[in-house]
Amino acid sequence: MAITQAKNVSTDAPPSTTTKIAFCVPVLPGMEAEHRVDMAAAEGGDKEDLHTASRRRAGIRVEKAWHQGTPDGTLGIVYIEADDLDEAFRSLATSDDPYDAWFRDHAKRINGVDLSKGFALPELMLDWVSPSVVGATVQMMAYASPILPGKEGTERSYHASVAGGLRTDEHRASRTAAGVTREAAWLQDTPMGPVAVGVMEAEDLETAIRFLATSDLPFDQYFRDTVREVHGIDFEDGFPPPELILDWSA
Repeated sequence: MAITQAKNVSTDAPPSTTTKIAFCVPVLPGMEAEHRVDMAAAEGGDKEDLHTASRRRAGIRVEKAWHQGTPDGTLGIVYIEADDLDEAFRSLATSDDPYDAWFRDHAKRINGVDLSKGFALPELMLDWVSPSVVGATVQMMAYASPILPGKEGTERSYHASVAGGLRTDEHRASRTAAGVTREAAWLQDTPMGPVAVGVMEAEDLETAIRFLATSDLPFDQYFRDTVREVHGIDFEDGFPPPELILDWSA
């Protein structure tokens, strides 16, 4: 499974002001290999110092990227932690630095996205963190799940029910039993329709996902039914994990 080690998180530390987001972009047909090459150059390759300087100027602390296959082609999933997301994206869109200009060209070639024209950030639906996360080293996975036609309302209702709604306690009990330490989800409008983009963290992600796929807890059965209805995915059958292609941090 494509998982990555996240930084230690401790509830004893001062509250973080870092903002976080995950979003998806298309990977144009046939551009997957070039995308991997560019990301390898940014992490451990000949562009690593330039990439680090670029992200520090933008106030970005963490940047990760994955490839995920869908019936309509490959999606690139990006996760960013930054001091100020608006300022971070503004820096990447307008900076005169040669590396930032190269990165904008990269996004246009690989993803068909013109960063200089701005980027509509997705809508946060859920940001749940276990209160028991104290100094734990956890694993992270991101995902993007296209929403079936007419099911956006069901997706919103599900997340509203677990983010302070009637199923909040059931959701917390489910994720605690599975060993999940954080779960966040966003709703993003794309040319292919609405997509749910999310991240999940756990000390052992494979065990956590296996638990959610097989648990007899009523909430977990409801969760799997909702995934099937909204995304057309049978969670019990498993799914090919996204491929990690960038894991950078300041």
